[in-house]
Amino acid sequence: MAFNNSTFCRENDFRQPYFSYWSLRIGTIPRFHRKLCEFVFVCQGLWERGVLAPGHRGLGFGVGEEALPALFAAHGCDVVATDLAPEGATAIGWIETAQHARERDGLRRPDICPDEIFDQRVSFEPCDMNAIPEHLRDFDFCWSSCAFEHLGSIERGLEFVENSLACLKPGGWALHTTEYNILSDRETVDQGGTVLFRRRDFEALARRLTAKGHTVAPLCFEPGDGLIDGYIDVAPFSDDISLNIAMFGYATTSFGFAVQRGPAERNVTQFAETLRDDRTQVTAWLLSHNPDERRHAALVIGAWLRMIDVDVQSLQQALMDAILVENEPELLELELRSLLEAPSLLGSIHGWQALLHRLPMLGFDAACHALDLLKRNNDPSHAALLYAVDCPPGFPNERRARTIASLRRQYLRGTHIIA
Repeated sequence: MAFNNSTFCRENDFRQPYFSYWSLRIGTIPRFHRKLCEFVFVCQGLWERGVLAPGHRGLGFGVGEEALPALFAAHGCDVVATDLAPEGATAIGWIETAQHARERDGLRRPDICPDEIFDQRVSFEPCDMNAIPEHLRDFDFCWSSCAFEHLGSIERGLEFVENSLACLKPGGWALHTTEYNILSDRETVDQGGTVLFRRRDFEALARRLTAKGHTVAPLCFEPGDGLIDGYIDVAPFSDDISLNIAMFGYATTSFGFAVQRGPAERNVTQFAETLRDDRTQVTAWLLSHNPDERRHAALVIGAWLRMIDVDVQSLQQALMDAILVENEPELLELELRSLLEAPSLLGSIHGWQALLHRLPMLGFDAACHALDLLKRNNDPSHAALLYAVDCPPGFPNERRARTIASLRRQYLRGTHIIA
């Protein structure tokens, strides 16, 4: 599968046969342009997931004047294309820049889909992506191409992706593309007409969707190694080579996010049973050489630990094993945070003393999570070991002192010195 991950566009994608195929299918000459990469991500991703087929229903958000509604109708799908009402589009300048669809005829593409088929299978209606109408339901797939970064804030964009899943049947797929800040995971533009999403935003979205039973295609942030991958286009932007662009003092490119809607209703025990095979794969990812597989596994297991109240020991042990060998600071922090998602920690899992020995080597945030784990585990024997750990300057020593005090109080309660 070419797009089995949620990821951003790279030069290598443009060199694949599927890229030329879909480019020509939407009537565009193949070129190194990020907007074209977005369309290909949606087309190839939906095709690979088997939903571009006769009898399936698709819902497009913020379609502008793109060719995808006509293309999907040509594949036999019934499509509802939506865009902001004209008064809203005028206010933000979309009509002047030809980024808005007023009516169905603006989407007509006889070179892609004959008019008689287009008229049968494509409909159009206004839609505010911040308030999706309740009647837009039971679709097999939905998509948007670089639209949800224009909803006013990062949080509104993330809410849209989550809300779009309510439009799908259980098992349906949502594929959305947006702006990705490739320079910073902290500073960004998070309010206004165009926002730039960070890695942490997609990770947070993956956690919250997974926690609700949906399946997020694994996040992949591995940078490309091509010459064009390192080139940042500046305004006025090129129509030919424009993979990364300078915007608001940052460098941004297009990110494709894919998520499958989970079951409409779920008994927790039944859900755990359906994930039995997936658990084997996901826990194996924790020890993968691929950091993106480890990241996705930590996110998924953290969500499972919040949801499943049966057989959690194997999940907690898998995370602990990964923590003890993880060398990437950011991933280590994520794995520790995921282990903290469990409502209660099992003292029977192994590795607590090894975690204590790792403490001096952890960064500040990771050390805080580790100390919280030790405190929640409530093993009084760890107090003396924690006190003896030789930690470097800058270590969260106040938190360590509080953890030691808590463990000692636990010991005193156990010996009835404290009521």
